[in-house]
Amino acid sequence: MPDHQRWLTQCELELKAGKNTVRFESQPLMSHIDKLRLVRLDSSSAMAVLEELHRVELRIAELQTSKPRAEKAMVVNEGTIKDVAIHLRGSHMNLGDKVARKHLTLFSGTEGDLFLIGERESGRRQLARWMTDANRGAGWQVARVIVNRVWGWHFGQALVDSPNNYGRQGDLPTHPELLDFLADEFIREGWSLKSLHRRILSSATWRQATVAEFNPLFRGYARRRHEAEVIRDTLLLHAGRLDFSPAGLIEGITSQNPSTEDLERNEELHRSSRKRSVYLPVVRSNAYRFMTLFDFPEATTSVGKRNRTTIPTQALLIMNDDFLMDQAERSVDCFGLRADLSDEKNVRLIYQGLFGREPAESEEQLGVEFVREYCESLQVSDQNSSDSRAELVPKQKESITRAWGAYCHTLMTTGEYFYVE
Repeated sequence: MPDHQRWLTQCELELKAGKNTVRFESQPLMSHIDKLRLVRLDSSSAMAVLEELHRVELRIAELQTSKPRAEKAMVVNEGTIKDVAIHLRGSHMNLGDKVARKHLTLFSGTEGDLFLIGERESGRRQLARWMTDANRGAGWQVARVIVNRVWGWHFGQALVDSPNNYGRQGDLPTHPELLDFLADEFIREGWSLKSLHRRILSSATWRQATVAEFNPLFRGYARRRHEAEVIRDTLLLHAGRLDFSPAGLIEGITSQNPSTEDLERNEELHRSSRKRSVYLPVVRSNAYRFMTLFDFPEATTSVGKRNRTTIPTQALLIMNDDFLMDQAERSVDCFGLRADLSDEKNVRLIYQGLFGREPAESEEQLGVEFVREYCESLQVSDQNSSDSRAELVPKQKESITRAWGAYCHTLMTTGEYFYVE
């Protein structure tokens, strides 16, 4: 029995000689009592025993509060084990003959003892073995599916452009020999994803220069935009706010039948969270709007390949979104900009932080001019106000900070920031 379903209660009860009737009541009502123990106490030792019981109860309570929280995960339990009837024309209302549980002999062509299913087994274990057996099962096909997806994640274009469909209605592989080679090496190296990543990223194909458009022959690395999760995480990283710690539970997210107020609260919790995007909870009925504008996939279905769109609302979001502008302002401190450094040096610090490179001479000059003109426009606005001279001094310092924040925001709207080169 699980610990949270066990109860233990002690009490002192005075019984008279002869027959006694004891009635148990509890709030809330317990389902049953499976054990009862009566201990006879002498009047001389009763007080000592009760004190000892009290000390034990306090110790138990102390240990319960200090007990580490158990990690929980959703798992699959065996349900009712039975064979399933054929659904004629796909209808569960029109059933045909029952079919015994076994693997698809169409793919492997042999029964084999490895895949035999016992009467008291559902067949899940045998299915897993069949899917990963490259000799007698479907391991070869599974390996092709895996390497195709990994290739697509790295290059933005898979060898089979329909990752969820390898059937007749799917696309043919552009490089079938390459797909077979990678699948064979993947199996030979013990299904190691690390080895597969290393093989792809150390290839001459991956290390080619960037080209503007995708080439079916993979001649050049096709320029493509970052995924929605990468964009959000990069913004938080440059602002010095990204939380790398493993995810804990994000309290307050409502996913079951959310009301209008719940959706607004969910949106605010997503915007204020510093966790990596992979740890953010996904509300299927209403995904985080910042992510959906950058082609975050539909959460109610399996998506093998994300859409790629370039629409005006993306540009409007980049220019006007409070979240993005807030991260740009915070990045000024994160990049180490200082008032005692020259404007040219501060521009170089920003380029190193955002793009990992030095600015060109023309870029450096444009950055210096941008900051100076922005400061001048803010100072003119302050001088036209009715503030005293003493109040203008801190405002001038604030204007400089705002100017550098605006410059960071401007660079964060460029294609170099949003696209993989």
